[in-house]
Formats: sequence, C-alpha cells, structure tokens
Amino acid sequence: MGKIERFKIEIFDELRTIRIYLPKDLTKLYPVLFMHDGHNLFDIEDSYGKALWNIQETMDLIEKKYQKNLIVVGIDCHPKKRFSEYSPWRKEKNALVKDDLGGMGEQYLKWIVTTLKPLIDQRYPTIPEETYMAGSSMGGLISMYAGYRFPQTFKAIGCFSSAFWFARDEVFSYVKTNHVPHLRVYLDVGKKETDSLIYRLRYLNDTKQMGKLLRKLGTTDLKVIIDKQGIHHETAWAKRFPLFLKWLLEIE
Repeated sequence: MGKIERFKIEIFDELRTIRIYLPKDLTKLYPVLFMHDGHNLFDIEDSYGKALWNIQETMDLIEKKYQKNLIVVGIDCHPKKRFSEYSPWRKEKNALVKDDLGGMGEQYLKWIVTTLKPLIDQRYPTIPEETYMAGSSMGGLISMYAGYRFPQTFKAIGCFSSAFWFARDEVFSYVKTNHVPHLRVYLDVGKKETDSLIYRLRYLNDTKQMGKLLRKLGTTDLKVIIDKQGIHHETAWAKRFPLFLKWLLEIE
C-alpha cells in the first residue's frame, strides 16, 4: 500500500497543509498530479462534510491491477478565500458568492509552479516533465486556466464538475486565445449537480460547450464524461476518479 505524508508550507504569508500520496515502491520515478481541496482527498476528519475522494484506496487498486501509479499532491484550500485562490478573475457579488470574489488565482498558480513543484521534485522521486493538475468545481476552473497558462508545466488537466459559471466569459475567452492542441484535457459533469435548476443546467451546459470548443480548436486528447446521476459532491468525484486515472495513465 501507498502512504500519505503531510507537511506545512508558507503561501501568502500563512502556513498551508500539503498532503501527499506516495506509492509503496519509491525506487521508481513517478508522474505528479497536483490537486486542489487537498483536505477532501485523504483525511476524513479534515474533510468538508466528512466525505472523501478516496484517493489512496483508488491509487493502490490501480497499481495492483495495472502496475501503474503516480504521486498525488493535495493542496488544502484557504478556509475563507477558496473562490479567490481558484479564480484569476475578480467578479461581482452574486447569490452564491458574497464576499470571496476571486482574483488571486494567478498568484496561487505561480506559487505552485515556482515554489511547491520544485520542492516536490527535489524531495520525492518524480518525473518533472510529467506533471498534471486536477480539481472539482472551482478547482476545475483553476485547473483549466492552469493548463493554458502554464502548458510547459502541466501536460494534462482534470476538470470535475467545473464551476465555469463563476467566470464563464473570461475562461472561454482565455482558452480560445491561449489554446495549445497538445494539452490533454479531461472534463466531466453530473446531470444532478445542484438542487437549483438554473445552476444544474449551467454546470452541464458549460461543460458540454467547453468540450465542443476544445474539439473545434483541435485538442488532440480530450475526454468528456456526462454522469446521469452525478451530484456536486466528493462521492460523485470519487466514483469518476478511476475513469480519469485510466485516461490519464493511458490504461486500456
């Protein structure tokens, strides 16, 4: 079985917890997957709503069955500035977002690229040129931006139930302007994301439209999954995470 390590590191003049899944055999070199909302990946006592992605169990099963694995780096979100860190664009207040209005995503990603990634590459047996990023909801939004902002760093991105609605015009425009065909992209969404019909349709339609845009622009490796029963919850993302891994690790 793999193991989980934890350490704290400074970001924006505060200490932040980093949680890392490491494969059992550390004599090999592995790709690295950076994930947002790290508190929801491994540790039930720290998770929001006491629900997990079950990353450790899934990675161990994938390795046992397919003899492939990677290192997963989970970055805890800020308890009060999640929207801010997960969007490079600042927005006006709305019914879902009243005080945390975005705008720090660029600084957050630069910290990952220039501070956290070099530390991970130095400390663990990584393949530095094989680096990926994934997240859900706002984590999907910032992962999409990261892929096209730093395509030289991130070779693939996973966007689960992405909250493109937060900055829809901005993220679609950015992808159009900065598209690179070689970036591998995974998109998924559920048909039952929220109780609000308006936002349920926004999640679904935005993901479909992003997929259509990427196909039109010529993305060479694109995976889009629509989960008919999918809700906006860690249990749904845990269910789809193995599908993402098989695509990411190119498992037949």
